[in-house]
Amino acid sequence: MQSTIQPAGYEQALMNVVRALPTFQRAQLLDFALILRERMIATAEAKAIVTDDETDERLWERASVRSLAKYWDTPEEDEAWAYLQKAT
Repeated sequence: MQSTIQPAGYEQALMNVVRALPTFQRAQLLDFALILRERMIATAEAKAIVTDDETDERLWERASVRSLAKYWDTPEEDEAWAYLQKAT
């Protein structure tokens, strides 16, 4: 689907979408945007994709940590894993 939105309109359209998202999805969107910026795959004028495995791994790790945090970064999980803290 081709869009005729002007460049300034993209920013406003994106902001409208972001405002409607719950916080955990905003974090996912931010992570994805950072990956796009790092890899520069979004525009015709973009640089070639760099296949640096270390950079790619770091970006995907950060994205997965944020997106999965809603499941493991909870008081219940802290309590369930507290015994590991006592062992040290």
